Amino acid sequence: METRVGLIVAYRRKELGLSTHQLATFSFLSEAMLGAIEEGKIDDVASESLSQLLMLLGLAGDPPTTSARQRKRGLQMAARNTSVSYKHQLSVEDLRSILTTGTVPKEAISNVVHFLEETPLALVILAVEESVPTALERKIVWHNIEVLAKKFHTLRAEMRG
Repeated sequence: METRVGLIVAYRRKELGLSTHQLATFSFLSEAMLGAIEEGKIDDVASESLSQLLMLLGLAGDPPTTSARQRKRGLQMAARNTSVSYKHQLSVEDLRSILTTGTVPKEAISNVVHFLEETPLALVILAVEESVPTALERKIVWHNIEVLAKKFHTLRAEMRG
């Protein structure tokens, strides 16, 4: 694999505030495999695994860039996704507040559990990216997601850390 792709993956992971462990878990790769990809030390990554990894990171093209991702509205799509079957509708600002503070109003619990259990991981990553502007703040959001997943006993293991 080209070293440039690995560097792009590593940069994007850090930009999103994700640890190696988190991204490896989300992408169903071992941490060693992800590390080898990021360092450009592996040539035999299955194209499906690499495609899944790039999709999760919102990367597309050759070389992978985020230009297509920047046109999406991840936070809006995630808020809409969590409101499909529930009486309470989450707004973009509601979801942003929940992600950044880790505090869930009682009427939004079912929406948040849906977000944690049912929202596609690529969409969760987009929502986190749009909720706050810096990688450091995103690390806090990821921590909040982990705490909420444990608090609500979600079934999706990768969200519980």
